[in-house]
Amino acid sequence: MKHPPIPVSTDLLRALLAARDARGLSQAALGKHLGISQAQISRIERGLSDPQLSTLYNIAGALDLQLMLVPRPLGPVVKALVEESTTVRQSSVADLPEEERPLYRIEAEDNTGNHSQSDVVD
Repeated sequence: MKHPPIPVSTDLLRALLAARDARGLSQAALGKHLGISQAQISRIERGLSDPQLSTLYNIAGALDLQLMLVPRPLGPVVKALVEESTTVRQSSVADLPEEERPLYRIEAEDNTGNHSQSDVVD
């Protein structure tokens, strides 16, 4: 017996839409780049289409994102790192070349009780 497809995560769809918007790309421009229609991009972003994994992979790649499998217990850690990375990119660090951008930022308290931030680069 064939099981119905599992709908694409709304978190994933929101992330793709946010990445497209952040890059100033229209659905039509993204679709043209990928060789699919604007209408198909719209259906995917609204969760009305069940795209193939290869389509999601190609959309993510076009938006400079990477799809990956993460062990479930590590999900919250990875999510926190992604959120922190997004925050770091919005600061002045975003002006650095990609190879010089920190993977994460450590916030430390100095002797006066003030918080200071230090970038950590792998």
